[in-house]
Amino acid sequence: LNDHFAIVLFDSGADYSFISTNFLPLINMKPSVIIPSYEIEIASGVKVETNEIIRGCRLELEGYTYNIDLIPFGYGSFDVIVGMDWLSKLRAKIVCYEKIVKISLSNEDILEVHGERPKGNLK
Repeated sequence: LNDHFAIVLFDSGADYSFISTNFLPLINMKPSVIIPSYEIEIASGVKVETNEIIRGCRLELEGYTYNIDLIPFGYGSFDVIVGMDWLSKLRAKIVCYEKIVKISLSNEDILEVHGERPKGNLK
């Protein structure tokens, strides 16, 4: 993200895309104020309101660069959460069984972003 390696989660359960407030200083971009503000429900069911967004971040995937707008958010263990706002705009497909996100390219090729495999047996 903006020329920095980031731990990214593609989350079809998230309406919006987010950036960790811990990662935010690395990208050197200032948030814009949004009106009306967004109400975000986190996994615990708690609702949090935010009125900030960072527009025009650069997300590089396998050599392809995309613009993404990110909401600063302080929860979670990921640097970036890519939500349905971005996934649906690019008509991305998440293939859970294969741990792949497929994005159609303009030349009719498919960009495949592979998830990391665990290094050992899960228990």
